[in-house]
Amino acid sequence: LLKSATLRRLVTSHPRIDRIVHLAAEVPKTRSDDSKRLFTDNIRMTQHLLQVFGPRARGIIYASTIEVYGLPPGTKKISENTPVRPKTWYGKSKYHGEVLCLSFGQSHAIPVSVLRFASLYGAGDTISRAIPNFIRASLSGNDFEINHGGDKRDYLHKEDAARATLLAVQKNANGIFCIGTGRPVTI
Repeated sequence: LLKSATLRRLVTSHPRIDRIVHLAAEVPKTRSDDSKRLFTDNIRMTQHLLQVFGPRARGIIYASTIEVYGLPPGTKKISENTPVRPKTWYGKSKYHGEVLCLSFGQSHAIPVSVLRFASLYGAGDTISRAIPNFIRASLSGNDFEINHGGDKRDYLHKEDAARATLLAVQKNANGIFCIGTGRPVTI
């Protein structure tokens, strides 16, 4: 967790920073990692970024998640207008981070782009989720087990998430955007 003092040193050594691209979060690797402490740490990190870099920002890009909707995966098509009802501490932390960023942007008249990413996958993923688990098992020659094969997920490759983030920076986008394929697939 970055402390405000550490961030202030970054501002001093990088005075030309004018955009906040907030991609950092503590993400639970297991269900037991999803805790109130994770919620508090993620909110505190967002507050520190806004306090230190916010006064000079000309725009904020905030990486969020479709977990803010709290819907069982694949139950219905979601959009930016789907009601937000996070069920996990992680989902709640991302939603409250959105509120902090949007409120800051509104009070300082700067654009805020909230990117609600679908389930990310790609090389280097260490979280125990379907696609990384399948790949690790296959590469090591092991069998893999599918426990809830009927569950549906909208998967987004990390390179596509990076492109969406870059586009939000380039366009100085303002608003909430669901970033995914819009086509959930069964595991």
